[in-house]
Amino acid sequence: MVHEQIYGLEVTEKEGETLMEQIPGLFLELETHRGLDNLLDDAVKHRTDKLYISGHHLIELPSRIGELTELRDLEIFEQDLYRLPEELFTLSKLERLSILTADMEEIPASIGKLQQLKVLNIQCGSSERLVPGYRFKPKEEIGIKQIPPEIGELRQLESLTIQYTAIDKLPPGLLMGIDELI
Repeated sequence: MVHEQIYGLEVTEKEGETLMEQIPGLFLELETHRGLDNLLDDAVKHRTDKLYISGHHLIELPSRIGELTELRDLEIFEQDLYRLPEELFTLSKLERLSILTADMEEIPASIGKLQQLKVLNIQCGSSERLVPGYRFKPKEEIGIKQIPPEIGELRQLESLTIQYTAIDKLPPGLLMGIDELI
């Protein structure tokens, strides 16, 4: 269940599909959503404002992410995610972005376009499917080497968390207005 503040709802797959057809805006996480295309189709159809993406073995988010124009809260837990598409930065209502991955190429300068963003959480060194013998890259080998100065353009930003990266310095003026920096 990923709609409103409802904690859970036990229904069959068929009942869930019927409910989603009958109730505009209702978006239930169903078995059919194990495929990312189906998940995104329904998220667009129901104009969801909150989405959790995990377990799809993505290297890059599909450009279709830009179709989720009502999205306010996006959480991504994809160990192989390495790049963020430009379309992500067209989500003008996005307030919370959380990305957990093993490694990421960079934080794109386009992050500055997310003017409603209040919470930005990027955690490298994360895995949703540990296998025996798997080792994380050392921090100094992680792709993110710097924080783009455009993050300073995010006037609504209250909380910035960037963990397990090769970042060794902050851009000037970054801390202005941020209430929480981790």
